[in-house]
Amino acid sequence: TWARADAEILIDLVIGEFKKGKPVILPTDTLYGLAAPVCNIEAVRAIYALKGRPLGMTLQVAVGTVDMMREVVCVDEASSRWMEGYLPGPHTFILPSKEGLPPEVVRDKKTAVRVPAHPVFQHLCSLSGPLAMSSANRHGEEPITGENPFIDDNILMIKDDIDRTGRPSEMIDMTLDPPAQVRRGKVNIL
Repeated sequence: TWARADAEILIDLVIGEFKKGKPVILPTDTLYGLAAPVCNIEAVRAIYALKGRPLGMTLQVAVGTVDMMREVVCVDEASSRWMEGYLPGPHTFILPSKEGLPPEVVRDKKTAVRVPAHPVFQHLCSLSGPLAMSSANRHGEEPITGENPFIDDNILMIKDDIDRTGRPSEMIDMTLDPPAQVRRGKVNIL
């Protein structure tokens, strides 16, 4: 579990799996996510294989801080003000992508990015960089809750004591004027 005493050990285990080109299952403030560093294409593509997810469906990006969002997306002043107060939290925002991101996280020059409100996520991302992420389940099936196992026992899963609702993050397209909700979530702004 993500206890303070052993958080560093768990983070080391996660980073070790990333170095092997393997994704891991991490808790967020909404669901468990199957995650891999955006810069590790081998691990990112493994997410697709493990989930049975069609390659044309992009993955969202999770980051540790609002400032880290700027590594993957363009955040103008109006978007920044609009999102202020909602991050970190259970919201994913679609924004214009930065150049150089892999196609697995870019659709129509846009990337969906979020800052999960989870105790050690910020520290993990400071070591790994932005994470490509998708809910930890087979494509089209219900998300895992921690009680039901993932489809592959060889994937490291970090559990915590938070009760997962089975609801994803709300997704808001910030490239539209006004911003528009494209997916309802655990907590909704729109």
